[in-house]
Amino acid sequence: MKPHPSVSVLIAAPDGIMSSALRTFLNTQPGVHVTAQASSRSEAEQALKNQRPELLVLDCDLAERNSEDGASLADTIHHLHGLHASVHIILLVNSLQQKQAALEAGANQVILKGNLDVQLPQTIAYYRSLASVVHRGKTFALPPHS
Repeated sequence: MKPHPSVSVLIAAPDGIMSSALRTFLNTQPGVHVTAQASSRSEAEQALKNQRPELLVLDCDLAERNSEDGASLADTIHHLHGLHASVHIILLVNSLQQKQAALEAGANQVILKGNLDVQLPQTIAYYRSLASVVHRGKTFALPPHS
């Protein structure tokens, strides 16, 4: 069986243990290529424009904390989609309330941080399988929100 193609990933998380852990973890996942890492909204914007990754793993703490213009989580998600419309945003959240807000704002996938060890690999594998379908010239549906 032919292996699934790799997917390019931008990690956007505040500097610290979460950012380091995400990069280390994603680098161990087969078929994942971390193309860039951003620790602020402006760095994430630049990386989206320049790197054009397929996936954006976005920590809600960065989306909310580093919004220089006071933008809400919804504004941040809309803005990032506007910079690179085909990027799939996987938002990492702290609470069910944030999860609901992120889904309403248009995040493609939302994962509670407490479930990262199980849900992030599953989500990445799902997007890798979609990349395989796209490479064969077929269309696909977005994954169900978890």
